[in-house]
Amino acid sequence: MERDPKTVQLHIFDVDGTILDSMPMWRGLPLEYLALKGKTGPKDLHITLSKFTMDVAAEYLRANFGLSESAVQIQREITELIARRYADDIGPLEPGFGMVKELRGRGARVVALSTSDKGCIASAFARLGILGCFEDIYTAADFGLPKSDPEIFRLACRRCGVAPENAVVYEDSPYAMEAAAAAGCAVVDVRALP
Repeated sequence: MERDPKTVQLHIFDVDGTILDSMPMWRGLPLEYLALKGKTGPKDLHITLSKFTMDVAAEYLRANFGLSESAVQIQREITELIARRYADDIGPLEPGFGMVKELRGRGARVVALSTSDKGCIASAFARLGILGCFEDIYTAADFGLPKSDPEIFRLACRRCGVAPENAVVYEDSPYAMEAAAAAGCAVVDVRALP
């Protein structure tokens, strides 16, 4: 969906796979965590978990893989693994990383919307020098909704005081792109950008 650049008031960026090169970590993380617990899972487990908020993913792992820890403990342990990677290892991903800096340099309003932990995102952004480019960082946990639900994009727009019709969402995930379009936002598939 195309928008006249003059009507765009807000740029909403996904984080993982759009700004940060974190998808390899995310693909391997569920199996890495299960291995730490002496369990195994299907190679495509990350696909199933990608549509869930972190608390729902933790409960899914607990219920489906016979983990004795509570969902809260599983979430805490996974978050600790993730936090170390974001703080120390994960690098930028182009062209999204450069687009954020360019848009902010032009004075555009830029926010992030992710299913990842806000603190983890902020630590990676700070390390990479782009934290100041964002007006705010929103997460699925802030809204209690997955990114497959169009309402999460409407709520992000509402928090910024912008109608969805005046927002552009930058995404790499097909289900999130569909949800953003259903919310009324313009969508840029960053996978198709040079």
